[in-house]
Amino acid sequence: MSREDEPAASGTAPLLGEDTEVEYASYHNVSTRNKLKRLLPVLTVIFGTSFLVAGLIFVAFPGWFWKSSPPQPGAEPSDAGNETEFSQSEEQSRSALASSIAEAMDSSVDPCEDFYRFACGGWLNKTSIPPDRSSYGKSFTVLAEKIEATLRSLLEGELYTGGTKAGKLYFSCLNMPDDSNSSLRYLNFSYYNLVKNLEDSKSVVNLTALFHIAQISAFFEASVAEDLLDPTKYSLYFSQGGLSLPSREYYLDQSAERRQIRSDYLEYIKSLFDSTLGQRSLALFSMSSEEAASEILLLETRLANISLPLADLRDPNSSYNPVPISLIPEHMHVETYFSVLGVDPSVIENTVVLDNVEFFSKLSEMMNSTPIDTIKAYMTFHALNSFVSSRMLGETFYDKYFDFYGRKVAGQKEKSPIWRRCLSFTNSGLGDLLGVAFVQQNFSSSKKESAENMLRKIEASFAIILRDTPWLSDEVKSAAAEKLRQVNNKIGYPENPDTYDDVVIVEDDFFANSLSIRLHGSKRALQKLGKSVDKKEWLMTPQTVNAYYNPSQNEMVFPAAILQIPFFSENYPAAVNFGGLGSVMGHELSHGFDDQGRKFDGNGALHEWWTSDVERMFEQRAQCVSRLYSSFHPRELSSEYHVNGNLTLGENIADLGGVKVAYQAYKYFSGGLATQFSGNDFVPGLNDEQLFFVSYAQVWCRKYTPETLEMLLDTDPHSPSEFRVRGPLSQYPQFANAFGCRMGSTYAPQETCSVW
Repeated sequence: MSREDEPAASGTAPLLGEDTEVEYASYHNVSTRNKLKRLLPVLTVIFGTSFLVAGLIFVAFPGWFWKSSPPQPGAEPSDAGNETEFSQSEEQSRSALASSIAEAMDSSVDPCEDFYRFACGGWLNKTSIPPDRSSYGKSFTVLAEKIEATLRSLLEGELYTGGTKAGKLYFSCLNMPDDSNSSLRYLNFSYYNLVKNLEDSKSVVNLTALFHIAQISAFFEASVAEDLLDPTKYSLYFSQGGLSLPSREYYLDQSAERRQIRSDYLEYIKSLFDSTLGQRSLALFSMSSEEAASEILLLETRLANISLPLADLRDPNSSYNPVPISLIPEHMHVETYFSVLGVDPSVIENTVVLDNVEFFSKLSEMMNSTPIDTIKAYMTFHALNSFVSSRMLGETFYDKYFDFYGRKVAGQKEKSPIWRRCLSFTNSGLGDLLGVAFVQQNFSSSKKESAENMLRKIEASFAIILRDTPWLSDEVKSAAAEKLRQVNNKIGYPENPDTYDDVVIVEDDFFANSLSIRLHGSKRALQKLGKSVDKKEWLMTPQTVNAYYNPSQNEMVFPAAILQIPFFSENYPAAVNFGGLGSVMGHELSHGFDDQGRKFDGNGALHEWWTSDVERMFEQRAQCVSRLYSSFHPRELSSEYHVNGNLTLGENIADLGGVKVAYQAYKYFSGGLATQFSGNDFVPGLNDEQLFFVSYAQVWCRKYTPETLEMLLDTDPHSPSEFRVRGPLSQYPQFANAFGCRMGSTYAPQETCSVW
């Protein structure tokens, strides 16, 4: 099962997007990551009484079965006086922001024809993507780099000298040998014997379950998440998966670029086998490494062919399919799967939720009919690929991984420095521990109060929009207003962070540490089955520059990291705060009423509470948005590339709604939230309304490598940054009024689309 936030069915809990830079350790799984973008807990389940758990883990690392020392106690946020440079001298930060806004603009561009270039052109013209990045953003990346520097200082300072798990994990990663022969010997002893003994579909399912325990992708994905019909309990989800390229399109598209990627993929598989197995491949799966690579690509292409496009999985009504275990196709051997995981089927009411019923029917046939040597090769590659992606076998093997996934798939010229990758891994693996330290230094109670105050005004603005929407019936208006009142807001940091009690970290064994973290995530997920949903749980750490709305809990979550400069400051002009953090809050709130979120009620349950007439009018408006965005194509790519309006529909509705909600809140309720300036006093040439829209647009200033942009068009439910500006603002009459745009210009079209 996958790591991080990779949900299993529809009902997605959308992220704001533009996350901090993603290390390529996860890019081979990017299709799953985006497909499942419902903020779920870690997607894995764990600890059956199997040979692998007993032999693969206990024999090699017996200490993992003992608890570690007690965790350090959690901490409340600091007083404002103890914060770091994020709240530096307010006069300095305000002056720096004004200069940053002005310098990022290109006033030679007509804002009514290309507002993205007007707001971001100066920054775009003078900014190059660093060679160790595949994209770079003005706001998200720059803030993430500041937070990264703070985390690095913590890890190399007090968290290391204090002997914490986070500090020890970080340094075990830094000190990992370039060529980890000991880890390879361990794999030779424990893993390869298991592969050699595969003989039928039942033994394949047995090993698949063991892979999922270790968070290695194979054939399909499994996850534990809130049940969509009853969000007070957890269900087990099975989702299509098993691919190693970013999406099904990478296997099926016949363009020259994708054919080249597949050719490079074959070379990568062969190279990885040759460097790890050598001649052992013949003994393991009775074929050369070159033949094995071809068989793996063929098998994954078959999986791609039976997979649905990501856009087709967005509707929770069609991708939430509870199926009795007795009806799961026979060659899936679900009883064996549960036995290995140690799951009693009665705990999940003898039911599994499938996202794509036909996929699992055909997968069962594939698992029974595919030659066993092909399956051995496929599973061996997936295990090795998972380990090298996380640098668990050392830098030499990671180089091979990066050369394919980083350079060729994503267009990144150079690896990130080791410290950054080790920090990223530590942040991912022990994120709540880092979060406690981060909050102590960088978040104040006054900042939380200010954010709560702004959020109340955003919600009041949305209430007015609901009240004044003419196509909503009184019945639906009343139900929508009740759902709005029930939204649960989480700001800053979780009350009960994960303490990682059962994670054992040793200073000189990064491979063992990595497996311990994977097993912890799996165990934690499995333990949720049969229990009530923890409504206090956060599925994002406080140091994450992002936000999310979870429809299954009807909750919005705003981590401490995004409540920082440049998104928000108590001394910024109100126009800047509402254009930045206000639009983020409006975006997340709008997700509760987008094409997915609207299908969940105020308690987070999936059921129909819209009348058919009102639903039809919503769908007409949503399809207008879909057609609009499908007409957009990135200027950096050739004309055949365009935004997928169906895949990005929910995010686009949230972007359109977020701007409107934030602007209206700014106009009606901005008093008391920020120092009051006239816009022209802050940035010469901009009045208050114009400053709001420029501040919004500059959140999305970003450059991509062409390869990454192509990948995101296939896999990301968010539109590329340019269209997160053009889409919402070109459809909003108040923008055209603010800049005096003539009717018929790009940002003042004759006909517009809007949902809210």
